[in-house]
Formats: sequence, C-alpha cells, structure tokens
Amino acid sequence: MNSRILKVAAAAGAVFGVSLTASAFLTSTNSGRLVPYQGVLERNGARVIDPRPHSMIFTFYTTSNPSNMTTCWVSTAQQVTVLDGVFSVVLGPVSNTCFDATVTDLSVGVSVQSQDDATPFPLLGRQKLLPAPYAISSAQSTDFLVQGNLGLGTSSPTAAIHVERAWGNQTDPRSGLAYLSNTDTGAASNASLALRVNGSTAGDPFISMDVAGEAGWAFGVDNSDSNKFKFSSAWNALDTATRFTIDTAGNVGIGNSNPGAPLDVGGNVMLGLDENSSGNPHPDVPPQCR
Repeated sequence: MNSRILKVAAAAGAVFGVSLTASAFLTSTNSGRLVPYQGVLERNGARVIDPRPHSMIFTFYTTSNPSNMTTCWVSTAQQVTVLDGVFSVVLGPVSNTCFDATVTDLSVGVSVQSQDDATPFPLLGRQKLLPAPYAISSAQSTDFLVQGNLGLGTSSPTAAIHVERAWGNQTDPRSGLAYLSNTDTGAASNASLALRVNGSTAGDPFISMDVAGEAGWAFGVDNSDSNKFKFSSAWNALDTATRFTIDTAGNVGIGNSNPGAPLDVGGNVMLGLDENSSGNPHPDVPPQCR
C-alpha cells in the first residue's frame, strides 16, 4: 500500500487532509476501467465524523509531478458518505487513455466540499495509482455498516442481503447458503432469527420457500388479518391459498382462515381407519367426518 497525507487550507483556518489508496482495476470495458478507491478524510488533524455526504471530484493525471497539469480523466462531482473518516468509491469508467503504455506515472488528485463549504477545495499533492489490493481499516468496531444492498456471489443485489451461489453435493444443511451458530454455552445463549415489521400498517413478517417453476410455500404472521399465523401454498403471500391458520386465541383452522373453535375444519375430515377393514373408514365414524 502506498499511502500519504494530502492537505489544503480550507475556510476559517480549517485544514482538510486525506490518506488515499487505490487498488487494482476492477473492470475493463470499451469505454474505460472501473477503479476502486478508498481514503481517510481528516479536518484539522482529526477524522471527519460529519455523516452528511461530501462532494468529491477525482482527477487523473498522467504524472505525479504537481507542476504537470496534464489530465486524462476528470470525474463528475460524487456525493460520498464518510463514516468515521473512511470513504470508499468506485471511479469510472476511467478513460482507457489513462492506462496507455506511455503513461507510467498515473496519479489522482481529489477536491472535497463538505455541506458547510461554499466551494470545493483541491487537496495539495497527488496519489500515485498502483495495481495492488488494498484495505484501510477504521477504528476497531463490532459493527459493519453497508450503504445500499449487499451482494454475495452477485454484483447486482436486489435485496438488502442477496446471496447467490451454484454448487451441489450438500449432504448437511450447514453447508447451505446460510449457517448461523451461537457457540456460547450460557443459559440465555439462543440461536434466534427475528423478523419484524414496523407496526399495524406495515407488511407481513414471513418466510418464503420456492421450487422455481413448480410450487412454493410461505408461513408467517398476516398483519392485515389480526396477526394470525398462517401457512400458504403461495410462495409470496400469506393471504392467498391459505391452508392452515392459528389465531391469537389459539384456535386452529384447516382450510378455514377464520377458526371459530379450538379446531375448525373447512371440509371433510378423515379421523381414522378400521384396522380390520383394509383401508375402509371405521364404521363408527360419521360419514360427514370421513
């Protein structure tokens, strides 16, 4: 990692500083390359903790010599979130002319404007770009914050956490897409998974299971129907194709989503078979219960 502090005098005697590092180029396309970039932003020697986005402009130069102003690419102003001083961006597509064989000293300069500044301030100095992996760690923390969707195995996550992987020969559920294990041995060391919605006007907390192109099931709490616990043979809803219902009084409905008794069955019931009748209903079972 090649890292240094760049500083510029800002309004009211404040000083911006940023520790900058660039990594290997992620993607190459006909229009240019995507470059991941991470830094630590400081003002007056302390990390910036302002949670509001900062406007940043990144300029690629063909040399790290500050007296040479030849540029090969300039970004538009980006609204960048800074968390405890640390920020990460993906720049580009950066013009392929920046990566021509004749460019041997590619570097980047940064201009920063906080929401309290009237104009962007260019940081003095430039950071040479090196094709190497990088990481800048913030202060030790047990929290990990992701702005936007997190994709594991996919570059186009459609949910807050989106996991995709194609592999087989799974002989144990612990080798599936997710495995949560609490290794503590204390009495209150539960392994729990919580689903919660925000009040009576929100949606339903439920779990969906689907066999693509064939059938699916869903189970959970129907928030729009008195918080009944339901099983549905529709993979994406509880109030469609409801097969089994438990209301908050403990009444159970099978084929009936409004049970009026401890067990309320909508339709015929087969209670048992006569052991001596080779599969025929027991003669003591009324016809309406068969």
